[in-house]
Amino acid sequence: MRAYGDLPDEDLRTRLAWFLEAAEAREEYWQRSEDLERDAAAGTTHGREFAARANVALTAAEALLTRAREETDAALAAEQKAKEMRSQYDQTAAARKAGHVKLALAFSTKKG
Repeated sequence: MRAYGDLPDEDLRTRLAWFLEAAEAREEYWQRSEDLERDAAAGTTHGREFAARANVALTAAEALLTRAREETDAALAAEQKAKEMRSQYDQTAAARKAGHVKLALAFSTKKG
């Protein structure tokens, strides 16, 4: 007589595999139960932890967005100021050129 009864080897392997899977499932169940009890005792949950991390990320993103908007506004203001300055420069250059032409004509005309 065999030590494991009169089961054939194939049935014995099948039962052994089933018992091993059941033992692993039971161990995972106990581990998760302990995790949930520990979270409940601490007053936290995975959802709360995730939400807290997400809140930190969103706060940082909002700060970066605010800074980007401020930088964009500053860049637009600088662009507008540059356009104004370029226009003033062009007007000054045109006036200076006209002045040089008048001056050159004044010295080149013959008075009779």
